[in-house]
Amino acid sequence: MNLLAHLQTIKPELLDQIKKIDARSDELNTQALIYGLLNREKWLNKDFQSIDFLSKKIDISQKLFLSYSLKGIKTTSKILEDSNWQGAMVWLLVQAVLVEQELTIRLKRFNVLFKALDVFQVDWLKNQKGIKTGLEQSWQNLVKQLPVNSEALQATVAQVDAQHSLKEIPLTVLFYEGPIARAYLATLKNLGLRPSKIIELISSHDLISKKPIGKWMPKGLRQSYAANSQRNKIHYWSKQLTKTQASLVNKTLSQVQNQWQFSAETTTQANKLLPLSTYSDTVSSLMIENLKDDTLLNFLNKEPQGALLYTGGGIVPKKLLEISHLKFLHVHPGYLPHIRGADCTLWSNLITGHMSASCFYMAPGIDEGDIILPCWLPQLQVEANTKSLDLATLYRLVYGFIDPWVRSFVLRQVLNHHSEFENIKTDLQNVKDGLTYHFMQKNTKQTAIESLFK
Repeated sequence: MNLLAHLQTIKPELLDQIKKIDARSDELNTQALIYGLLNREKWLNKDFQSIDFLSKKIDISQKLFLSYSLKGIKTTSKILEDSNWQGAMVWLLVQAVLVEQELTIRLKRFNVLFKALDVFQVDWLKNQKGIKTGLEQSWQNLVKQLPVNSEALQATVAQVDAQHSLKEIPLTVLFYEGPIARAYLATLKNLGLRPSKIIELISSHDLISKKPIGKWMPKGLRQSYAANSQRNKIHYWSKQLTKTQASLVNKTLSQVQNQWQFSAETTTQANKLLPLSTYSDTVSSLMIENLKDDTLLNFLNKEPQGALLYTGGGIVPKKLLEISHLKFLHVHPGYLPHIRGADCTLWSNLITGHMSASCFYMAPGIDEGDIILPCWLPQLQVEANTKSLDLATLYRLVYGFIDPWVRSFVLRQVLNHHSEFENIKTDLQNVKDGLTYHFMQKNTKQTAIESLFK
């Protein structure tokens, strides 16, 4: 008996454990969707839309609320806690994995299944050794087929850092401390370019405790203290890795330099955390709670017309993106519109064997907006023995010493080809194209990282 047929033999018992739910027409009732999908002999297009909806909710939050509006917004605080219903949901996710033929979508479905198995109680699966073994084999078979179509990708030819005489360019850097922002500034400087302005965003609240920082300090002292606290906490793991895993960090950066043609001076400078005045003659520091803070909105409304390079700090609120005289540039580590979402440095490399990045003008939505330049990067692989290192350490290494240079690669391409940044020719992005990926579950993450470090 094949795995899918074996799965069908379990369905009657699961249906006996739950009951049909009558849903209102103005809502999406989670239990009604689960019951309907489980009771269906063959899934139609609308059924796959339902499984995709439920999968997305699990993928993002690793939980299901009992009801959602027709727009997908939760309408209750109650979550799906009953083990019978959770077991039925996992059955649906297993079937979704097994019937999916397209490899990249199947990979996404496995990621959701892994997340569900981390948090849902699944009694029926405990004694189903054949299904558990079959799923593991199916996962291994999928991994063996990756990357897909990598031979069809045309990696963009890297351009070596050009040594121009220092000149100011009409670009404001919206600076949020971190490896990405530091890589951008080092890239600009080693191209001989200085942004016309840097707006430094300093968190008024501790990044971990969320409590206000230095509330009773004088304004200037508080701002300096908060900036130092933010810098130390954000770069903590990068500094630790540089100390404890120096050889691995050096091997990684060496590959970044060789494969993507960044000079050692550039990558070294990014990790020195130099004063922002090193990079621009005009630096404004702004203390805010987060990007939704009206202090930032009011400040940007008074800025002259121009382009801002966004460097991170959270989801940019719609009210900022709607400031008519400013254009927000962002670099996403994935080939748009095909690879959107989170962990895309790893998703891109796992799926295709190449990392990719895209520069675009930001618009409300996940990685939506008119595309300035998407490109595939030359293949990168680090030869190092990483068996003794835990997954969290390797994940931090990727996002401290690889992801920032994936983004800087395409930023450099844009800087080398444009002298103004407000009205660059773009391609419209069809948000229906491609897939949106979410954070990787540990099984998927382990596979992705193993494909990067050999």
